[in-house]
Amino acid sequence: MHALLAPILAQAVTLFIGDRTEFRSVHDLNRNDLEAESRPAAGFRFAWPRLSLGAVYEPSLTVAPLEDSTTREREFRTTPDREVQYLHAARGQARLTLGKPRTTWSFDETVHYAQRNLLREAIAGGLYGGAPSSPVGGAPPGGAVGGTIPSVANPSAERTNWGSARSAVDVTHELSRTHSLGVALGYEVSGGLDTPSRESLPPIHGPDGRVLFRTLLSPRDSLASIVAARYTLGTLSESQGVVPGQGTHTRGYYFVFVESVEHLFSRQLRGILAAGGSYSWQDQPGLPPTSGVLPSGAADLDYRTRVAKGTFQARAGVSFAPFLDPTTVTIDDRLSSRVLIGWEQGRTELILASQGTISTSNSPSSIAMLNATAGALYDLGSGFRLDGGVRFAWQRLQEQDTVPRSGTIFVAGSYAWSDGGSAKPTFNARGVP
Repeated sequence: MHALLAPILAQAVTLFIGDRTEFRSVHDLNRNDLEAESRPAAGFRFAWPRLSLGAVYEPSLTVAPLEDSTTREREFRTTPDREVQYLHAARGQARLTLGKPRTTWSFDETVHYAQRNLLREAIAGGLYGGAPSSPVGGAPPGGAVGGTIPSVANPSAERTNWGSARSAVDVTHELSRTHSLGVALGYEVSGGLDTPSRESLPPIHGPDGRVLFRTLLSPRDSLASIVAARYTLGTLSESQGVVPGQGTHTRGYYFVFVESVEHLFSRQLRGILAAGGSYSWQDQPGLPPTSGVLPSGAADLDYRTRVAKGTFQARAGVSFAPFLDPTTVTIDDRLSSRVLIGWEQGRTELILASQGTISTSNSPSSIAMLNATAGALYDLGSGFRLDGGVRFAWQRLQEQDTVPRSGTIFVAGSYAWSDGGSAKPTFNARGVP
C-alpha cells in the first residue's frame, strides 16, 4: 500500500524553503542605526486537480541596533541598547475548484497568524506605501474586493500578535465569446489576539462582495462594469478615543460602482480609465453617524519595450476610492498614486518605485504617507540572489508623524528552493520568499 501511495504523494506535494537576510542602515531625525534582519521560510503545498492545501512558516529575526550602546550613551539615552527580536508568523490556505467548461466555482479558506512590529515594518520594509491604482477600494478591476490600508497608529507597539481568517467563494461564467460575469463573496475576521495588540489592531469582521460584468469590444478594447461593497464591525478601546459609557463598537460600509475601459494602444502601451461613484456610511462611538457620496475612479498606464537587450517597464497610476483602515476601524476616502520603473536583462534587474496616499476627508484615520525604493537585483543562479538599494518612508496620522521621515540603505542576500529544483525566488510584501 505504501509503495503505491509514494509516487502519488511525490507528484502532489511541493516542499519549499527559503531565506532573505538583510543588513541596513536606518537614518531619521532621532537615530542612525545599523540593523540586521533574517526572514527564513519553510512550507509545503498539496495539489490535486480540484483541491490544493498549503502552509508556510515565516518567522523573522532582527538585531537592532547592531552596535551596543556605551555607558555614557546609555546614561544620556542617545543610543538604545542592542535588542534581539524574534517574531513568529504562519499562514495556510485551502482551495477547492469546481465547474464546467464555461462556469468555474472556487472556494477559499485562508488563515494567518503573525507577531508584528508595525513601525519597523513601515520603516525597513515600506509595507504601508499606499495602494495600487483602483476604483473599487484597493482592487484593480476584476481583482479582490474592497481595500484595506493599515496605518501605524501606535508606533510604540514593538510586538503585536495579529491573526486573520477569511472564507471566500468566487463564481465566473462565460456568457459568450465577448461577455463574462463574475461574482465574489467573502467574510473576514482579523485583529489583535491579546489586549495590548488590540490597541494597535482592533478586532474587526464583516462580509464583502463584488459583481463584475466584462465585455470584449474589440481585440484592443474591453469594458468592465463593477459593483463592490463591504460592511465592517469593529471594537475599539478607551485608548483609541472611546469615551467611557458611550460604547466601544463601531460599524460602517461602503458601496462602489464604476465603469472601466481598457485600451491597448500598441504592443508596448496599455491604458485603463475608470470612473464612477461611491457611498460610505459609518457609526463611531460617541459621534453621530456620518455618510457621504463621492466620485470614484482610476487611471493607469503601462508601457513595456526592449531597451539595451533587456525589458523596460514603466507604469504609473492614480486612484480615488474609499478604504478601510483596520487600525482605526474607519472608512476613509483616499487619493493614491503609484509609479514603477524597471529594467531586466538576464540575471540583472533595476527597480525604481514609489507609492503615496493622502486622505481627502478629516476622519480619525486621516493620513498622508509616502514610500519610495530604488534598488538593483542580481540572480546568482541555483536559487541565490543579491539585492540592495535605498528606501524612504514617512507617515502622518491626524497631524502627527507616526512614522518619521526616514531613509534606509540596505543590502541583502536570499535563497529559495523547492523539491522541483532551485528557482528564482519571488517575494511577498514583507520581503519573504
